[in-house]
Amino acid sequence: MTLDPARAHRYTARRRTRADHDGGFHLLFSHTRLIHDLLVGFIDEPWVDRIDLGTLERVNAKLHAGTLRRADGDMVWRVRLKRGGYAYLYVLLEFQSTSDRWMAVRMAAAVLLLYLHLIREHARNRPEAVAVVRDGKLPPVFPLVLYNGTGAWTAACDVADLVALPRGLDDWSWRPSLRYHVLGSRDQASTTAAGSDNLVAILFDLERCRTADEVATQVGRLADLLQGEDQAELQRAFVTWIVSVPAVANDLPIRARHVERLSEFKPMLRNLGEHIRK
Repeated sequence: MTLDPARAHRYTARRRTRADHDGGFHLLFSHTRLIHDLLVGFIDEPWVDRIDLGTLERVNAKLHAGTLRRADGDMVWRVRLKRGGYAYLYVLLEFQSTSDRWMAVRMAAAVLLLYLHLIREHARNRPEAVAVVRDGKLPPVFPLVLYNGTGAWTAACDVADLVALPRGLDDWSWRPSLRYHVLGSRDQASTTAAGSDNLVAILFDLERCRTADEVATQVGRLADLLQGEDQAELQRAFVTWIVSVPAVANDLPIRARHVERLSEFKPMLRNLGEHIRK
């Protein structure tokens, strides 16, 4: 069966927007500030207070089965504990717009591949692996899935829940167990609690924008927070994402060649909003 030209165009546009969305988030979460704000504003776990967020560093781990080559959507961050040692954060940035029934298996595989990577690097006496594989033990990992769908996440969050036990094996104790955490980017309550200066909260608010005025408000918040030359790279990352995702989603005629800095968005979006209201 073939799609009519109009439907085919919409399908292609959705796929292109999804690719831009994923690539844009990957670019943004390559910045330490985004990971910092993600943990501080959205992860309500006691261990967040026990890590030294000033030591966050990205790790170029290779996490593909067989070759152990890193998957394009995967990202690994290492952070030092305040009392010494390291914790690993595994962030899956292939953002999900719908629940993935087998996500628990995928995340478990990713965590185990990270451990295999550390074991291999430790065997080669690589300093970064020797520092975290101590006394024959591996470091803890926090598996995190970022979900931007509109409905509830319904997939199992533990591999054990995906393994069926036939009648007569109710007492079977060999099911593998590995959990992951799901964070929904469209949860209004979570972004409000994160604080007005949290960049991830603003990013999630931008995903919910439906008008040029709403986009302009969030861009203004970003521009106020990301001033100075030391923020230029992060500004460019946000500009790229805004042009590729919120502008496309809201049918705003803005192109990357029109904008270089966040402050340039504000008058453009304000004028556009006034034009639409007329």
